[in-house]
Amino acid sequence: MYALSALQKVCLSPKAFADILQRLQAQVERDDNKTTQKTRPKQDVDPISEIIASHPDTKARIEPFLQAKQNCNQANVLR
Repeated sequence: MYALSALQKVCLSPKAFADILQRLQAQVERDDNKTTQKTRPKQDVDPISEIIASHPDTKARIEPFLQAKQNCNQANVLR
């Protein structure tokens, strides 16, 4: 919710953030399809998974951004 609020405060589209998350998720899925557990050493840690381990599931994170309206108040934008 912090990211959504911050985007709206500076008049950036919440859907653009959803697009970024969808692209990241697609990349992770492509990488997972290319690399199986048999070919990846156990000590090899996926840095993206480590970074977002404390975050909710990506699909759950995307939903509020897809449903959000562009709530832009030009008075909030720093000039």
